[in-house]
Amino acid sequence: MKKKVTLIPETMILGPMIVSKTQKERWIERGWVRDKEEFIHVDKVFPRNSEGKCYILKEWLLAPLRRIVRDQNLNKEILNFDLLEDNIAVNYAIIPELPLLGTRCINDKYKTLETFEYIDSTFTIPLTIKGKKETIDALKIAGMKYGLFSRTKKGYGKFKIVSR
Repeated sequence: MKKKVTLIPETMILGPMIVSKTQKERWIERGWVRDKEEFIHVDKVFPRNSEGKCYILKEWLLAPLRRIVRDQNLNKEILNFDLLEDNIAVNYAIIPELPLLGTRCINDKYKTLETFEYIDSTFTIPLTIKGKKETIDALKIAGMKYGLFSRTKKGYGKFKIVSR
């Protein structure tokens, strides 16, 4: 079965990768960032493809999905799916616009700040999933129960899946 759905962040989803100074400079040179001045301070980002577009890997969606399969004793066949683009299994999904930038305090005592890219509920990420109907049902639960990437225990990273 092939189904078109949309991933919508319910809470902020933080960029999953730590980025080097060199990588930041290369992305700035290519114009792949929202704010050049602020981006130089960014610690965590979403990866870019060859066109500078951010993406989410299938593997990252599998993490909360595996937990739901384990916790609810579901059939492991649910984990067998592909993310399609033009009917080709690419196993990543493009974030249609550049993420926002945010800063937060991660250590009050030392006033340590973390600057990061994030996507919020104003973003919609179209997905075409080839797999079982149960995969999409389980992904809906996994997104709200577990979420994506870091700080999910603090409420970050929750998402919902809606039909298109």
